[in-house]
Amino acid sequence: MGFTITPQDATIRTPMSAGPPKSRPRFSATVREVTATAYLSGAQYADLMSFYKDDLSHGSLPFTQADPETGADASWRFAGPPSAMALRSDGTKVDLWDVSFRMQVLP
Repeated sequence: MGFTITPQDATIRTPMSAGPPKSRPRFSATVREVTATAYLSGAQYADLMSFYKDDLSHGSLPFTQADPETGADASWRFAGPPSAMALRSDGTKVDLWDVSFRMQVLP
């Protein structure tokens, strides 16, 4: 599995009539967006979708998972539904998926 971590921009910038823009903090706590991709078997994809739909009520509930930067437990939520592309099928069902999803590490 590969992933990219992008911190939320917590700065607000205000243009000035002359000179450089002023900047100040916008919030005291920010989320980090994690975009991940993974190759999943048919069973793994079914587990992911069951977790997303049933356990997390279509991604509306947070869950606990290790933070990839610190290793400590963190609160996460999906930023949208997973996207999946079928890569291989045995003719009756897909047995290999290329899945991408966006999640947020909550403050």
